[in-house]
Amino acid sequence: AETKRPVPQPLGPKQLVFWRSEELSLEVPHDWVFNGPIGTVCVAGDDRVGKSTLLSLWAKNLSTEGFEIPEFPAGHTLQSHTKGLWSALLRAEAADLPFHLNLCDSQGLKTTSSSSQLQQWRLHAANVLVPQVLVYMFKDVLNLDQLRDLARFAHLFQKLG
Repeated sequence: AETKRPVPQPLGPKQLVFWRSEELSLEVPHDWVFNGPIGTVCVAGDDRVGKSTLLSLWAKNLSTEGFEIPEFPAGHTLQSHTKGLWSALLRAEAADLPFHLNLCDSQGLKTTSSSSQLQQWRLHAANVLVPQVLVYMFKDVLNLDQLRDLARFAHLFQKLG
């Protein structure tokens, strides 16, 4: 009798980076450790521009038939649902890729606008340190604040390089 192998399920989406007071804290669940290369795509940008929806659609399009599809929770009001950074790991065999894929969702970069500039910088740094590919989404036409955000990302990338 042929034994069916269990279908690997995606890990997440789950919030991995939390705000603790004014600090960002990384908390990776113990069951998220596995072998093999991991590629990471992070989507960052303005509040309420569809970052979570885009990642859910990517996960759906990348997942092969028979595998569970992770769906990032999206708010249905003007209040943003995503706080900190969330991740969903698609296993290599689920996406038919030679590596596992970490899809990373960031809270809107203006969500912390009522807080300090230090908090803004910490959130920008978290978005830069995590991915190999960063997608920046914004509303309407690129404005001066968004250019400053992109300049911050570029500055942090230069320091890392």
